[in-house]
Amino acid sequence: MKKQSQKKERSSLVRLLSYLSAYKGRMIFAIVLLLVACVLYALAPFFMGLAINNLGSILANNAGDEVVQAFFIDLVIMFGCYAVYAIFSFISNKIIIAATQRAVYDLRKAIDHKLNKLPLNYYDTTTYGDILARLTNDVETVSQSLQTSIFEIIK
Repeated sequence: MKKQSQKKERSSLVRLLSYLSAYKGRMIFAIVLLLVACVLYALAPFFMGLAINNLGSILANNAGDEVVQAFFIDLVIMFGCYAVYAIFSFISNKIIIAATQRAVYDLRKAIDHKLNKLPLNYYDTTTYGDILARLTNDVETVSQSLQTSIFEIIK
């Protein structure tokens, strides 16, 4: 029973991710930005350590101008790493959110197309409010789970 449930969830996720296939290039670009951001985030403490070592030499009064210059260069590189990390993370998150929202829009268009193909007696037996409430709730759930799944896959 548990294997069938997992298999069903996996196939549903694959079907949902198929709506993102049109935005594959954007998603790859966002992932590359996130990878660069993570590398820079990992490098920043290294430059912080170099800056602290140079600061120790400066405070011990046995440092020349080149050590002071190296201290400021290390600080600039460290802050640059953090700044680029923040910018790239922000941009990649915006790209991912925009792609998932467009995929949800495509899903809504597909649902609308499907509803237009249904026979009229379906609308006679089911109230329009029930149809609308169910679709709104289901599409919103799909939208949230799609974004959550993408961010979990990436991170």
